Amino acid sequence: MREHISPLPSVEEIADRYPADTEAVQRNRMLMSAVLDGTDPRMLVLTGPCSASNPETIARLSEDLARFQEEVRDKIVLGLRVYIQKPRTELGWPGSINMPDPNGLPDLVKGTHQCARMMSEASSQNPIADEMLFTHNNGHFSPYISYTALGARSAEDGEHRHIASGENMPIGIKNPRSGDIDDAVSGVVTVQNSHDHAHYGNWVRSSGNPNAHVILRGGKRGTNFGPDSIYEASKLLLKKEVQNPAIVVDASHDNSRSGNGKDPRLQEFVLHSVALGKHLELEGYQHVRGLMLEHNMKEGNQKISSHMDPDVSITDPCISNENMKRMVREFAEKL
Repeated sequence: MREHISPLPSVEEIADRYPADTEAVQRNRMLMSAVLDGTDPRMLVLTGPCSASNPETIARLSEDLARFQEEVRDKIVLGLRVYIQKPRTELGWPGSINMPDPNGLPDLVKGTHQCARMMSEASSQNPIADEMLFTHNNGHFSPYISYTALGARSAEDGEHRHIASGENMPIGIKNPRSGDIDDAVSGVVTVQNSHDHAHYGNWVRSSGNPNAHVILRGGKRGTNFGPDSIYEASKLLLKKEVQNPAIVVDASHDNSRSGNGKDPRLQEFVLHSVALGKHLELEGYQHVRGLMLEHNMKEGNQKISSHMDPDVSITDPCISNENMKRMVREFAEKL
């Protein structure tokens, strides 16, 4: 049983009110694709908050990241995480679309406007990345996005894979929460191929997405950013004969988990490991084309309350903005 609450703003209304810089977004999609297929020898680094919970903080992070891009542009292409939906295994804050005020009530109309405005502004300064979670609102936000990920809970879902196969941007396929790399590679194969499926009341045929690639994010079995995992992912991509075999290493999530839970500072160790593997030209590392980080203005995380710091994550813990820049500078120097 469903209760009808309210119609949502139309895609046309959102596009008119919060225009996308279509040329810049397309340029950024092509740039990221060139990095992932090896045409551009630089490394892709996607970084930003676990969840985009505060528009003002996202605006400041975006301005600072655009300046930082100029500093590291010889080695690194930066993208900003603007993740507006929060996947949940059980219950919790669902993200800015559904609940724009974490202390308030669900408001998908206000959330759609808030997220579109936030993405419109951020995408005018940087390539922005999001996770494809609820597929029925893709039309509102895809004009701003240069990179999309299928998360650990969605990467095995047929609908997500089929829709991703028709997207005109790089798509990262995360390994599932188990940590199984073969499942992620199977997702890449599916997304790179054409599919007939239902989409917004129409029979559509996707062309396949040649820039679908694997994201290693660790899992219940432990981390998977080390040489053995890189080698396994590389061999599977070649065995399956995928186009443009590429690996992005997520330094966060289960790759930064210790015995006491997730420790965002362990992301630095992941960067050191990837830089060393690239430097030593270990087998498989030729396919490592990018990294994911989670950072916010300030380190750590906090519970939702009436006196929250807007610069601290309300979901997973993050490193600080200054630490992120230091770590990426050091990574770039090692390349």
